Amino acid sequence: MTNTSNHSRGPDFMLIGAPKCGTTSIYHYLQQHPQIHMSALKEPHFFLFDGSEKLVFGGSKDAIRRREMIQSWDHYQALFRSIPQGEMCGEASVRYLYSAQACAAIAKRLPDCKLVAVLRHPADRAYSAYQRDRMHNIEPCENFADVLADGARREAEQWHIGAFEQLGYYARYLRPYMKTFGPEQLRVYLFDDLVANPRGLMRDMFEYLGIDPNIELDMSKRFNETGVIANPLMRFLWRGTRSARSLIMPYIPIRLRGSMFNLVAGLPVKKSTKQSFDPAIRAQLTERFREDILRLQDMIDRDLSHWLAND
Repeated sequence: MTNTSNHSRGPDFMLIGAPKCGTTSIYHYLQQHPQIHMSALKEPHFFLFDGSEKLVFGGSKDAIRRREMIQSWDHYQALFRSIPQGEMCGEASVRYLYSAQACAAIAKRLPDCKLVAVLRHPADRAYSAYQRDRMHNIEPCENFADVLADGARREAEQWHIGAFEQLGYYARYLRPYMKTFGPEQLRVYLFDDLVANPRGLMRDMFEYLGIDPNIELDMSKRFNETGVIANPLMRFLWRGTRSARSLIMPYIPIRLRGSMFNLVAGLPVKKSTKQSFDPAIRAQLTERFREDILRLQDMIDRDLSHWLAND
């Protein structure tokens, strides 16, 4: 009989954000480590709910994702039960970053949990998210500049899907996590690190988690790339606000639900070359982020001057 450890209190670590920053690839790399068990559902997002199952973050445009979240502590704990002795377990809910309530809830439930955040140039992250939502028929606006001009209204209405600029003010959102957990329990990486030296990033992450860092990983496959799903049947089932996904996902068992997300994340996509990021808009948006970027570089002790350069 295999000995199992008791993870009934939840995960040992979690990736808390940010979206479109490579966390899906990191989730799959973490799965390859023999000492790690990742939640079958990559993004349970349980800590976005308070004890009464009331969503503490997200608005009207989050209807699909809300139905896919784990809303009870028992169901959340079930993701981490029966883990073999000696394995760590983790999850990767990339919207925790944006919720101070989630930060407080994690600290209360899992005070020893280690956290990881991966951050990308905020303007590039915003445009990548916009392209993804356009390709999946979620974002109605055809012009990114118009989307940015509509940002204040979307924020007031608590959009998450469609609030592209607001999700890039990382220093603002990291502050409560830094204050609550400190550098011993919160490690921040850059998307730049993942692109330039993915093996080095994963080795450092394994060391931070306290497990063997010298594990060979298969990094030949990229996950969750921005683009249109190449398979027409899967594209029909998965994309859009009224897709089959939105109707059936709440009724699929959690473990199978996670397998479906993993399958779709690894599907080949057709890259779109019709809309490149207008350099002028990128520069304007970067300037809006300037003060937050300067605060962030002090907060994480990383030189981010290359984020402010207009190249």
